[in-house]
Amino acid sequence: AALEEGGLLMAVTLAPLDAAALAALIDSLQLPDLDAERLAGSLAAHTGGNPLFVLETIKQGLASGALHAGELPRPASVAALIERRLAQLSPGALALARVAAVAGVDFDIALAEHVTGERVLALADPWRELQSAQVLQDTDFAHDLVAEAVLRAVPDVFARELHCTVARWLTEHEGEPARIAKHWLDAGNDAGAVEALEEAATRARTAGRMAESGRFLLQAAQASERTGEADRAFELTFAAADALSLSAPIDEFTPLAEALEQ
Repeated sequence: AALEEGGLLMAVTLAPLDAAALAALIDSLQLPDLDAERLAGSLAAHTGGNPLFVLETIKQGLASGALHAGELPRPASVAALIERRLAQLSPGALALARVAAVAGVDFDIALAEHVTGERVLALADPWRELQSAQVLQDTDFAHDLVAEAVLRAVPDVFARELHCTVARWLTEHEGEPARIAKHWLDAGNDAGAVEALEEAATRARTAGRMAESGRFLLQAAQASERTGEADRAFELTFAAADALSLSAPIDEFTPLAEALEQ
């Protein structure tokens, strides 16, 4: 920054590599058994098209065998670099990033206002800072590795409270029941999750997705059991088995039938 102010250098901002450029980069490595076209899309989402992150991910993935198993590793060197970048953010920008990490795909300006207690104008500078630091792109994280690094930095007790706040907000604003349930579960609130899971099951059943409906009901049954509501857990398990019997593989249905018999 000092050199720029003195006119001694010119900063050139480089755009991330897109999927086509990533495929060309992977091809240029001339590594056997790497499908550049298949890897490029997932690497773009995983790394945001940052060439350093891409190369480190490929290097560790080949060493561990994860790449050939279809998995993308989280290189420690990249995580440390991202964490150093996050440490340079202002407190307001870091707080906003943490809300975004917990809220996930439901993150938007209205939710950010509600959770932080700040008006939209007060969030403008932190928001711009996150864009400039390549942490966020609009309301989404620049890539998976950044999102994971931010989420790791949120203490568990605060993360649970944030999940509760987000779940209540989404409930009041007719959010997607399956995602509301996930927030309640991540908050450790099984009682709150049961109703949302039942609503998600109803929506899936209405759409003809019987297996998905049954799995939501099974999750609701497990949550009810954890809260000590044995009768409710039985009813939900029975409903789950009924739905899964119509569409799921027999090896998924059989354990439920045995559980109900017990």
